[in-house]
Amino acid sequence: MAYLVSIGNSKGVRLPKQLIEQAQLEDKELEFKILPEGILIHPIKKVREGWAEQFTLMATQAQSTEDKEWLNADLSTHNNDDDWTW
Repeated sequence: MAYLVSIGNSKGVRLPKQLIEQAQLEDKELEFKILPEGILIHPIKKVREGWAEQFTLMATQAQSTEDKEWLNADLSTHNNDDDWTW
């Protein structure tokens, strides 16, 4: 349960530690959205957040054989424009 508390001339809400941990809100910038049902609080996801980790993970994981064939293709044999529709 949470209640409004006075903080200077404003009001605030104290959230239980367990709720903060479950929602993974610790040390994150938060965004508030007004909905008909109430207020939605969620962490702001920064643009490209986590991309570096995902690219590293992709590079270390085994690729499918189809991807390997494409990545290792000999491009010198694929210079025939007859295969292309312009």
